[in-house]
Amino acid sequence: MSRPTADEDRLATLLTLPLRVGTLAAVVLVAIGFLLSWLGPPEPAVKAHTPLVETIMSGGAAAVTSIGLLLLTLVPLAVAVGAVIGFWRSGERRYLVGSAVVAGLLVASLLVSLLLLAPST
Repeated sequence: MSRPTADEDRLATLLTLPLRVGTLAAVVLVAIGFLLSWLGPPEPAVKAHTPLVETIMSGGAAAVTSIGLLLLTLVPLAVAVGAVIGFWRSGERRYLVGSAVVAGLLVASLLVSLLLLAPST
């Protein structure tokens, strides 16, 4: 087995760094939110269909937990975008197209979920 090239090492770092940092940050935020809700004064319950921005702006434990869950949701998108950038730089067209399709599907799914959860007027 041959040793990875410098380009392959950079690509591996570009793909694994957001995965490690994003997941760790999300887990820490969710844990802090859980501890705040457990140790702090009681807060009114967040309704199931409360918009995310409203929950975050309200502050408190639910906001911290929501930010952590949002970050955890965005980690795969960051990895897919990193893959697109890495494969574009290395000239790997086939993998670039595959990564771009995955990134596009992730963005589309986030947009659809925002549209479905948008308050109706």
